[in-house]
Amino acid sequence: MHLPEEKTFHEPDKLFVRFISDYIKELSRPKKRIGKKTILGLSPMYVWAREQKKSDNPHWHVWLILNGDYIQNINYPLETAERCWARKLEQQGRGYIHWCTKGRDGQPQKNGIKLIRDKGSELRCNMSEAFEQFAYMAKPHTKDQTPMNVNAYGCSMIPNIETTFKSQSQFWLNR
Repeated sequence: MHLPEEKTFHEPDKLFVRFISDYIKELSRPKKRIGKKTILGLSPMYVWAREQKKSDNPHWHVWLILNGDYIQNINYPLETAERCWARKLEQQGRGYIHWCTKGRDGQPQKNGIKLIRDKGSELRCNMSEAFEQFAYMAKPHTKDQTPMNVNAYGCSMIPNIETTFKSQSQFWLNR
């Protein structure tokens, strides 16, 4: 996700932190209707990384962890992110959230990894794919311009996965 290039933001990191707070509250609100399902809230968890190399403004990568029993595709969380970020930017329209559904070559790519809990409480997923997506956020050469006293990374309080997803059969990791 990024800021409009035509504008310089004096406190972009505070703006982003307020966005994350509002966004997680929005996804957590009870009684969301998704398709034919009404759910009690998504209880999202997240990890983010701040990047800034040459631009006047930073941009952020956000990895969401969502309950796959309720979310079967990325449209709802990404549309919600678009709305929340546009409100924070006081901008109309879309385009400040990159959905990561196309590669640099323009070809379609998958956004999200579904982890499945077997009956024996083992998690199955494509771990190399998950590691590759997550490691992308850790690349140090894009953290060069992070000011002092500004976090380059952040995350929600991630509870014990065994406890959180004990009764749930699957969940999605969206980047």
